[in-house]
This record gives sequence, C-alpha cells and structure tokens, in this order.
Amino acid sequence: MSRTGSKIEVFVRCSQLVNLDLLTKFDPLCVLYEKRQDAWSECGRTEVINDTLDPQFLTTFIVDYHLDELQLLKFVVYDVDSSSTDLSSHDLIGEAEVTLSSIIISSPELVKELRLAKNPQKKNRGMIHLVAEEVKESKSIIRFDIAARNLKNKCSSLKRFLRNSSTFLELRRKNEDGSEVLVYKTEVVKNSANPHWTCFEIPSWKLCNSDMHAQLSLPANIGKALTQLLSLAKRLSPLKSFWASKCLQKILYPLLLLLLRQTKRGLLALYSFNLPTPIYSFVDYLKGGCSLSVMVAVDFTASNGVPSLPHSLHYNGPTPNAYVEAITSIGKILAEYDSDQMFPAWGFGAKLPANRTDVSHCFPLSGNTYNPEVYGVEGILTAYRQSLDHVHLSGPTLFSPILDAALRYVRSDSVTQEHQTYNILLIVTDGVIHDMEKTIDKIVDASDEALSIIIVGVGDADFSQMETLDADDVPLKSSDGKTMLRDIVQFVSFEELRHRIGMDFSLAREVLAEVPDQLVSFMKFRGIAPNKAAVPANPPFS
Repeated sequence: MSRTGSKIEVFVRCSQLVNLDLLTKFDPLCVLYEKRQDAWSECGRTEVINDTLDPQFLTTFIVDYHLDELQLLKFVVYDVDSSSTDLSSHDLIGEAEVTLSSIIISSPELVKELRLAKNPQKKNRGMIHLVAEEVKESKSIIRFDIAARNLKNKCSSLKRFLRNSSTFLELRRKNEDGSEVLVYKTEVVKNSANPHWTCFEIPSWKLCNSDMHAQLSLPANIGKALTQLLSLAKRLSPLKSFWASKCLQKILYPLLLLLLRQTKRGLLALYSFNLPTPIYSFVDYLKGGCSLSVMVAVDFTASNGVPSLPHSLHYNGPTPNAYVEAITSIGKILAEYDSDQMFPAWGFGAKLPANRTDVSHCFPLSGNTYNPEVYGVEGILTAYRQSLDHVHLSGPTLFSPILDAALRYVRSDSVTQEHQTYNILLIVTDGVIHDMEKTIDKIVDASDEALSIIIVGVGDADFSQMETLDADDVPLKSSDGKTMLRDIVQFVSFEELRHRIGMDFSLAREVLAEVPDQLVSFMKFRGIAPNKAAVPANPPFS
C-alpha cells in the first residue's frame, strides 16, 4: 500500500534574535531534528551566517512527508563561536518544536518564538520563520523549437560585409527576488541572421519547478526576451487551431506562431511548444488553503458485548479498547488539518434514555440533537465514554442513516475554487451490515462529493462485506445500475492487521494511505486547481 511520499523543502529565517555576544560578532546556525521512536535525530544544519540578528539561511531542509504520521520537528538556533562541529561548544539561542503539517498549512509562513527548553517561561529569544514547499518531481517534458529572424549583425564594421554574427540562446528561470538561474543553453549557430536552433526538451521541474506561472528569460547574445509558460500556451493555441482548420500547416513555410518580443535587434519566434498538463498533488491543495474536516461514527450495537465486562469491545479498562485506539490513532493525525477542531460525532445501533423501545441508528454523541459537534479528539473520546453510560446497546447494524447525516454535512459546505475543503468520515464498527444495498446506494451517490469514508472493523466478525465496500478491484454499482464515479472507501480490519503485522503496526498508515489520491481525484473531477499560496513578506528564495 503506497504512502503520500512527498518531499518537503523547508526554508528558514530568524528575526530579532537576542544578542549573546557583547564584544564579538553574532554568528547564527540552525539545526533541524526530527522525533523518531521517541528520540530526536539530527536531520541537517544550515550554514553559519556571520554578524546578524536576522539571518535568512540559504541552506534548506528536505523532509519526507507522510499524511499518516504526526511528524514532530525541532529547530534549534545556536551562536557559533568556533569552527568546532560539536554543538555543545556553541551558545544555545533557543529552539522551537512544530509539526511538519503545521508548516505546510500555514500561509504565508509559520512564525514561532524561540525559547529555552529548560526554562520555557522565560521571555522569547527571537523568532523563527518557516516556509514549506513541495519538491516537485514531475516527469513531464516541455519541448521547444525556437528560431530568430533579422538579427542585428554584431560583427565589426569590416567583417559585417563578409558574414553575420554567431548566436546562441539561453533559457533562464526568474526567481521571485529578480535573480535568474540558467536551465538550458543551445548550440551556437554561426554566420546567420536567421538562426534556427535544434529542437530541445527540458523537464518541467527543471525549467520552472512545474509552475506554469513562472517567469522565463530568453537571452541570446544579441538581445533578450521575457515570457511565461502559461502565456505562451494561451497565445499559441488559437493560432494552432486556426491554421490547422485551413489545412495549410503542411504546405506553407513554417509559420511564426508567436512573437515573443520585437526590437531593433531582430525577432525571436517560437515554431512549436508543448505544454504539459499540470499534475497537482495533495500538498499543492494543502498549501493552497484546502482544509480537512473530520467526522466520526461509533457502533453501539449489542454484538460489542456489555461495556462493563472485560470481554466487551467497549470495555473501559486499564488499556484503551479498540474503539479508543482507532479514534485516537486516526483522529490525532487528521486533527492537524482541521482548522476549527470541531468534529461531528455520531453513534448508531443503540436505544437512547428518552426512548428505550426504539433503536436509534444515528444519534449525536454530544447529546445535542441540533449540534453533533464536539471539540478536539479528546472531545470525541469524552462524548463516546459518556454515551456508553447512558445508552442501551441494541441493533441491527445500519450504515445508511450515518451516511445520510454525513452527506448533509458535506453538502452544506459547498466546495468551490475559492473555498476548498474535504471531508473524512471515520466509521468504527464490529459487525455485519444489515442494510448493504442501501449502503452501497449511498456510497455511489456520495462518490461525486468531497468525501472519503474510512471503515475500521474491530473484533473478529466476518468483514467480507466491508471488503466489497472497499471496491479496490470492482467498482460499486447502485440498485438502479449507476456506477460509482471514484473510489472513496477504505476498510481495515483492526485485529487482522494486528495479527499480520504485530503490535508495532500503524493503523493510521493503513487507513489514510488512499486519502491523498482520493482528495486529488475529487478536485480533478470538479475541475478545481490548488489556490496559489500566499507569498511571505520575505520570500524564501535566493
């Protein structure tokens, strides 16, 4: 099962650092640590910047990003006093602990106070500014066929009558700070006022980090032109369509499809250019402000066993039961991406105190019929435990009422290009579904909505029905013959996973693996591109 697998580049700068050196220069260095198996491991160090209290480090940190982990990072800033690599020989300025996800979703940057771990109550020691960008590894190729016309002859006056200039072309990517990076240089075409360079191809990540809005500079040794990949595509396409309709492309001299810039030095023209289709990632949407909303549904059917007895799946003993483990493991990861920390939480399959005769197949754990939301993961667990004390476990197991409630929530918050959100419904259950046909109908109906459904099976029941809902191999079809538009369900058997992998397994890793692709597939289905992330006041680009 694949994981998110993105690489994140973290840019670091500091401001208003406390000055620990009264007589010597202040030389800051930043060290990154990541928490792995309850221990901090060093991941890298920046360069030392001399004589500044507001360093902007050129060295960046590359961190593997996984949605299914709560990745804790610690940035520690030192004042370097010697050439020693032993950090204990330098003065500690301060440190800040953050999660990688908090940097990714912060716009335009995450700003934290630097403090001393031994004395966190002491006033801050400066500020650290963090910006995260996904490292693009697109395999798309952009092909260019470029020529020039009537170039000015730069040969000396004596040689000008005998031959023309020799010319070459460069492609440079413009950074946001105005600097340029050379990405390609053509061959030299000798003695020609109308050079036509050999066609060439450049990976999109190298040319513009797969950003079609990136500015490009095309300097020749005669003159210079500026353009943008996106504007090239927009201006080139209508011309292509017009001439193709006239059937003249094959019989006419190659047409100058686009004039990049005309000056006294000549004309630079593009004969052909292919623009790859943008491939957006999960991180692109997070950086653009897309938020994740989490909903939870808990099975209170009698097959779980009497909660007061140790063999019950709901037993509240010295170790967390499977329901608590599932909610905690998955909830603490997804809560990082939920901006308001308010989670709708329902129960199903129980009789409520107000009516001991009828079974409720969808009731709010909060006890408030009009507002099923609770605050934070601890709020979900508290409401779950309180519900166990008041409801009477019953049955049967019906999913469709829960799916109805979740869909009402999803549809009440429309997703648009400007307002991007995505919902994840976690259902923890122990039994066989008794409304399978209706459940399939609801899932098929929801397959065009901003929703993923995660089902965690607890106990040792027969979960073959859940495998059907997972639909990895065979898409679901509703009772009226409609096929699901995309896969939105992920099922995992808690006990089977524990038996197969052992105690050291990650439930979150197993159940969240498909969420990034499901979110991207929904946005693609709706034609929604990631919004452009806000640019920090001090761009992290050299």
